[in-house]
Amino acid sequence: MFASLTFSASSARATCTPGACSGTGSPCTISSGTAGASSSKYCCTGTNAAAECTALKVASGNPSYTNNAAGASSATAKTDPTAGCSDTQINTALGCISVETKGFSASLLKFLAGIAGGISLVIMLVATIQIMTGGDNAEQVKKGKELFTGAITGLLFIIFSVALLRIIAGDIMKLDGFM
Repeated sequence: MFASLTFSASSARATCTPGACSGTGSPCTISSGTAGASSSKYCCTGTNAAAECTALKVASGNPSYTNNAAGASSATAKTDPTAGCSDTQINTALGCISVETKGFSASLLKFLAGIAGGISLVIMLVATIQIMTGGDNAEQVKKGKELFTGAITGLLFIIFSVALLRIIAGDIMKLDGFM
């Protein structure tokens, strides 16, 4: 499949050649990805032998490979966007999010309320620090108290608006995703 591949990074250099290693070098085995098919063996030598072996595996196009270089372990580059979620959800960094309108609106509402709560918490912490470091400066302490009061007021406004939205949209209008 690959004859010989040379990798250079700055002044370091490594070379992988087909065949098994005889004494020196790091063995690099690349499987074809199909069951029962043979695998290709390479011998990588040089200071970046492990990186060169990885480059060969990536170039082979097979996402699942075995790296026998010293200190490396098996790696699988497979991802499943629905892993751990129901059939109508996808797994994201934010958790399972519905791909249907009724579930998405509820997920979006929870996410935005969480972000708003986090912002309120940060503002409260800043206000607390401002009050604590104000010392004898009455103006700075007053600004900190006003900032803290504003953060609490904003948080209460968000909580009550979400509750009101759920009552109106879910209980009164019976919209999907809010019940």
